[in-house]
Amino acid sequence: MSADFLTAFAILFVMIDPIGLTPLFAALTAGTDQKRRIGIALRAVLVAAVILTLFGLAGDALLKSVGISLPASPEMLHQGNAHQRFA
Repeated sequence: MSADFLTAFAILFVMIDPIGLTPLFAALTAGTDQKRRIGIALRAVLVAAVILTLFGLAGDALLKSVGISLPASPEMLHQGNAHQRFA
């Protein structure tokens, strides 16, 4: 595995927080039979995967179309006063 993949996985894992969302899922699906819970979970995973994939592929173009750029690079952040550039 490449370091980029591991970094991306770690960032997404922290953002999505599956461990923290498990109790919420259990509470929201309480009283539902196991087959239906599995269906709900699989649908949620599919929807999340589609959304993440779409934004991964077209997110940059979408941001550029509304005039938002992401100029933060390690070189810029180390040039000093980076917090003033992004204010």
